[in-house]
Amino acid sequence: MAAEETTVMNSVPIVLEGNLARLEPVGVRHAEELYNAGRSPAIWQYLLRPPLSNLNDSRSCIEEMLSAARDGSQLSFVMIEKRT
Repeated sequence: MAAEETTVMNSVPIVLEGNLARLEPVGVRHAEELYNAGRSPAIWQYLLRPPLSNLNDSRSCIEEMLSAARDGSQLSFVMIEKRT
């Protein structure tokens, strides 16, 4: 039996920009905005992670996302709405 190959995602940071929003790779600089946006319990209803309880929790969440990007298992983005 041949050994199974593991494919690792190439997680090169990229910004995706459209007419209404911009997606950019999440970074620690987004901690405060993530915490503020995540204060509504409704957005956490279907997520495996509990709601963010404070700014440090937001930073820890982002560090987990960055770790997953480094190991190639996930690439997380923030969505920034463009003002019209």
